[in-house]
Amino acid sequence: MPQEDSAFLNLAGEFAVASELNRRRVLSSVTYGASKCADVFALSPDMTQVVRIEVKATTPKSKTRWLIGEKGAREPAGVSAAILWVLVLFPTAPEGAPADLARRGEHAPRFFVLSPKEVYQAWKEELDDYNRRRRERGQGPFAGSGVPGVRLKDVEQYEGKWGIILSRLQMAQGPA
Repeated sequence: MPQEDSAFLNLAGEFAVASELNRRRVLSSVTYGASKCADVFALSPDMTQVVRIEVKATTPKSKTRWLIGEKGAREPAGVSAAILWVLVLFPTAPEGAPADLARRGEHAPRFFVLSPKEVYQAWKEELDDYNRRRRERGQGPFAGSGVPGVRLKDVEQYEGKWGIILSRLQMAQGPA
């Protein structure tokens, strides 16, 4: 995918995540810049709790794989409640208005919410499968510097898990 197309796709993913969070009454905002510490910030209602969100977007044209970079391929040292990942799968954009509700739903994005540890585990699953296939062909394990990524089949169980973000933000609210 050309660099410009990738930039537009990632920006669309960030806005889609912020939109979904705001729809769930979570104040959230997209951040801008080349060296930012989060793509989206989500805030608790009293603004005392912040969750940083790393967003990655893809389309079925890319073999339904998200490139996570070195950040996602590092084993997390601890569990941070302040960082989460949201992977966005955008289907093909519709040409004009969909004919009915079923057709409209075919064009809706899918969201997968994961912790850094879950992203790392999904990446390891893909790498382990790749190395298993290499061994079956009589080759050694992959030693290159390929671009780390995760596959849809390894993250499907995290689809729609917005409650993870909501629960982390409500921790600072105390009893209702």
